[in-house]
Order: sequence, then C-alpha cells, then structure tokens
Amino acid sequence: MDSAIRIGIVDDSDAVRLNLKRHLEEFSSVKVEWSVSNGSAAIDLICKGSIPQVLLMDVSMPELSGIEATSEIRKICSEVKILILSVYDDSTTFLEAIKAGAYGYLIKGEKPSRIVQLIRDAVEDRFPLSPEMTIHALKAVSDSSEIEKTPIEEFGLTNREIDVLKLLVKGGTYKSIADQLFVSPRTIRTHMENIYRKLSAHSKAEAVALAVRNSWF
Repeated sequence: MDSAIRIGIVDDSDAVRLNLKRHLEEFSSVKVEWSVSNGSAAIDLICKGSIPQVLLMDVSMPELSGIEATSEIRKICSEVKILILSVYDDSTTFLEAIKAGAYGYLIKGEKPSRIVQLIRDAVEDRFPLSPEMTIHALKAVSDSSEIEKTPIEEFGLTNREIDVLKLLVKGGTYKSIADQLFVSPRTIRTHMENIYRKLSAHSKAEAVALAVRNSWF
C-alpha cells in the first residue's frame, strides 16, 4: 500500500534480517524496501537516493558499527529515523547511540507487533523505546546530574523555540505542538531544525535529554 511506512534493515546476521523482514511483511502498515548486512552498504543506498523513513540498525557489526553508521548516515540524511536494534540493554550503549543521532532503541526479541508500533511512534515523532530501556534512559540522564548545568539562555533559543522544546520534553508530537501553538507542523519542523543546530543535538532524544539534564523546565 502507498501509505505504508518505508523500512530499511541493517544487520550482519542473515537469519535476523530474513526473520525480521518476514515478520514485518505480515503488516500492511510497513514495507521493507531493502535489507543489507553492513552499515557501508546502507550508506551507499542512501547516497543513491534509496531513503527509507525508518532504518532498523543493528548496533554490533564488523567494520562499521551500528553507532558509527548512524553517525555517518545522520550527516548525509537527517530525515531518516534510525532505530537501534540490539541485544545490549546497558545505559552506556544507549547513550552512545542517542549521541550518534539514533531516534530510538529497541531490544532484539521484541514481538513483531511491538516493533511495528515503535516504528509508527518514530514516524509520528514520539520516542520509540523498548520498555527494558526506560530505566537506562533515566539513568543516562541522572548520571549527568552532578555536572554543572548550563542555562538555556546560553544557547540563544528564541522564546518560540523554547516553547517548542518545552512541549517536546512533555512528550508532544510535531502535530500536537503545532495545534497548541496554532501553527503548521512544517513550522514546528523548522523550529526543531533551529533547536538542533543551536543545541548541537542530532535527534529529538538528544535534545530532550539535554533539556532534562540541565533542568530547563
């Protein structure tokens, strides 16, 4: 179907790629456009214009790790939403992934229906996260709580950009934020691009983490 969410899969395990593709193809709301065994191949496809809406990225791969590939892909294509798919559920790997620009973090073994829901969450500008990772997400923030906080004023955000970021921290989507501020979702996306640039953030998750860590709201 034309409205199906376009998916790319990157995993060095043939079995994982085939099983994941087979399970996802049971749902009409998503469409696997391609699956490759390494980050370099994914980068090549994206550079050639084959850009999925959501990319499921294995974290541990030879040559180019999922985190390294995520960082490179975000540099050349900021619109693709990369979800890390991993067996690791520690806060260190999670934080590295978010800093690299990952949009969410899924633990391998999630039910296919849950993976599809998390994919949908990513497209709808929510923060896709396996339940097991919630505590690590909180820990990643709390571990930095003793670091000297930086006032939000030092980042040069406009009042409207601060309003957008505050609503984002509260869990708002681009559409819901647009409705509350009586503007279009496109305007919110423009504000978010400016926020990312000013905060030197690569993803929604990183911007939210920065706001929480510095107790801005």
